[in-house]
Amino acid sequence: MCSISMTFFPPRRIIMLGATIYDMTISVHPDVDAANAAATDCLANWLAHSSTRNVMAAGGNTPLALYRRIANRHLALSHLNVFALDE
Repeated sequence: MCSISMTFFPPRRIIMLGATIYDMTISVHPDVDAANAAATDCLANWLAHSSTRNVMAAGGNTPLALYRRIANRHLALSHLNVFALDE
C-alpha cells in the first residue's frame, strides 16, 4: 500500500491568460506513517516561515496524526492567525 502526499510550498506562481497556476509536488510513500512524516516536515517549514501569517486548519479525525507531530516539534507559532475549517 502506498500513501501520497502533495506539497504546495514553496509555491512558484505562474500567471497565464489571467489565471494563477501554482507548482505542485507529489510524493509517494510506502505507508501512512512515512506520508505523515513527510507532510509534517513540509508543514512545519511552512508554518515557521516568517511570511506565513494565516492558517486554516481542517477539523475532523483525519489530520490529527499530522497535528500531533507538529505539536511535538514545539514550534514558535505566535505569528500565526489560525482559523478552524468546518465543512
